[in-house]
Amino acid sequence: MPADSGTGQPLIAIGMGPNGATVVAGEPSGHIGNSGPGCLSLSWHWDGEQLTVNSDPYGFFPAFYWSGEKVFALGLDPASLLGSIATPQIDAVALSIFLQTGVYFHDRTFLEDVRAVPDSGRITWSPESGLTLGRRSPPTTLDPDSDPAELAEEYVRLWSRAMGMAPDQPAVIPLSGGRDSRMLLLEWLRQGRPITRAITVEHFPMRWSNDVELASLLADRVGAPHDIIEQSTRLVSAERTKNAINGFSFLDGVWKLALMPEIDSRADVVLDGLANDVLARGNPAGLEAHLLHVESAVAAVDYMYPSIQRDLLFQFDGFELIPWQELRDEVVRAFEGYRGGHNPLTEMTLWNRTRRQNAAQSVGIYRPGSVFAPALEEELFQFLRSLPLRLAKGKPFQDDVIRRAFPDVTGIGYEKKPPSKIPWGFRTLVVKDLLDLVRRTDGLNVQPLRTAIEAGKVVVSGTPARFWRLDLSRTVYLSQVLELLAGQPQTHTSEGPA
Repeated sequence: MPADSGTGQPLIAIGMGPNGATVVAGEPSGHIGNSGPGCLSLSWHWDGEQLTVNSDPYGFFPAFYWSGEKVFALGLDPASLLGSIATPQIDAVALSIFLQTGVYFHDRTFLEDVRAVPDSGRITWSPESGLTLGRRSPPTTLDPDSDPAELAEEYVRLWSRAMGMAPDQPAVIPLSGGRDSRMLLLEWLRQGRPITRAITVEHFPMRWSNDVELASLLADRVGAPHDIIEQSTRLVSAERTKNAINGFSFLDGVWKLALMPEIDSRADVVLDGLANDVLARGNPAGLEAHLLHVESAVAAVDYMYPSIQRDLLFQFDGFELIPWQELRDEVVRAFEGYRGGHNPLTEMTLWNRTRRQNAAQSVGIYRPGSVFAPALEEELFQFLRSLPLRLAKGKPFQDDVIRRAFPDVTGIGYEKKPPSKIPWGFRTLVVKDLLDLVRRTDGLNVQPLRTAIEAGKVVVSGTPARFWRLDLSRTVYLSQVLELLAGQPQTHTSEGPA
């Protein structure tokens, strides 16, 4: 299969044979990834009567399932389950919300009846009793009056302890000018562990940043071998590959593809800050959004997604984007489901973006057996989930933690992201990508005048915001989804979904 096909086979599909339920595709038992604190893994076991699925920890290993009348299928991406469904249908509400917010809430996907393994990471299924989903437990909230200095010291202790549980292998560290990768690199070296290399990838789409400069400065300060990786110049093909790799769960993150050929997952562990950012400093929307979500899901949604007025630059046969005003109540209900905790916005972001999207990127790009994410170690994870709400005001708390733990590098700042121009060469490549997309996509209703105007604005202005208004990532994503449905293989475990 091509890298961007997204049409892999299910891990296991169970259907009804003449003697009852039997495995019709895949393997009855299997395990992917590494087990242990901070590691990601997926396991399943069919004993002839009951299937048990575990996505560890906390459902962060990306996996998807379909359950029909006495049939069940499990796969690593929604597309891998298409052959098990007689008449697959788009979930127009979920897909429209995703194309406008960038998030699939809870367990939904672009396909009706295909769901992500839940945030508990636990599923049991049998032909007789059907599907049972596990439930995750709420965090134990720390005292809101706790001394921030004491919390910072505890964070340092737990971070060091969790890092000490990493597999006994040399490490590759994707290194940026941010905080999470800095904590990973410095603690790894402090523990005397071997490092193969630190890797910094240029921004994509290209823009000015001091990210590479800061990463280089840090690596030089601590004596870590460091490589800087250039980006691809073709966005459409990169977007298609990225969508297939992450299970069609993420609009962003195409820049990470440049890391794939640089990492030997057979020999190295890849240190990943997965979940550390959102848990240590909350949703980047700021403390006001967190406080609003405590009081009202409606207020939080309107703050996070103010008056979305989006359509699609390109239109497709077979799908019509549902307007935001018709979707807003659905998103409010999704936000409402997290208001039982002390910090609902962090919980919403953790389980819907970090778990559903960031983890899929890491597993797909680094390979599941190589990823080590210390923030997913149970004691550290529960501590960070329980931090008082007032610490969700941005980055000062994490900055203080890094100053306490690594005082020798306090003079090295963090990446700044000012408005900047996209290089001229990349602007012209954007126009070429538009033409490429038109040539290779069937069923595309192009609006020539509007397309020409928007492309011209990109070339002239060259701003990242204007670039993304072309909606290339959304257009490529939707074209792939419709291609998959149009070309899915006709082999089924039943006559249709329940």
